[in-house]
Amino acid sequence: KKEELAAGWDLETQLANALEHGDLVLNYQPTLSLPKLEVVGLEALMRWNRPDAGNVPPEIFIDVAEMTGQIDPLTRFAFDRAFRQLGEWPKSLGAVRVAVNVTPSIICNPELVDVVNGAAAASSAKLDRLTIEVTENALMVDRERSHRVLTELREMGVRISIDDFGTGYSSLSYLKDFQVDKLKIDQSFTQHIHRSEEDDAIVQTAISIARTLKLTTIAEGVETLEQLKFLRENGCDRAQGY
Repeated sequence: KKEELAAGWDLETQLANALEHGDLVLNYQPTLSLPKLEVVGLEALMRWNRPDAGNVPPEIFIDVAEMTGQIDPLTRFAFDRAFRQLGEWPKSLGAVRVAVNVTPSIICNPELVDVVNGAAAASSAKLDRLTIEVTENALMVDRERSHRVLTELREMGVRISIDDFGTGYSSLSYLKDFQVDKLKIDQSFTQHIHRSEEDDAIVQTAISIARTLKLTTIAEGVETLEQLKFLRENGCDRAQGY
């Protein structure tokens, strides 16, 4: 269980020192445009390599950060580092965008706007090169506050993406209420392409919904040419995977 693992590793204490010691880093997973097979964006993935215990799974330490009130400094670190990296990458990469995930408590916090603004101001990168990823369920923690925060961010030029689409909130009404730009189809569906008629149908439906709403679709967990071909034939815009 997450709680037992966190307690066994004494993560609360260790996480407090990880930023200072440089043990937290961002890795970047590319997103490909399916029509052209070109890199058009990257997702920032936070990783923690403990010198005494090796890699700590992000689903563990992010939960610990939420429970212990350490999610704010982790969020600031993610945006600061992502914007700095955007400014350091060579111009030959073009104006690629970087996506940063935010947790339920953060997306409800009006201070997120200042955090993003501050990170951008400290770098040479513009706000319109940032995408914020948030899950369906996170939006429902405090729907009214989330809506205000996301609206302000969009007005600043930040893109908004729904992460893990299809695994969370059962109603699609939020797609009408929240002005989002992208839908990311969860890897639990894309990984079973051509192995499950139900998952094939779910992927096709998600692409169709996004196209109707004029949203960009990104399929997560794409690892095979078979999956890639299926997604291209069904009009998916982008793919992401290891």
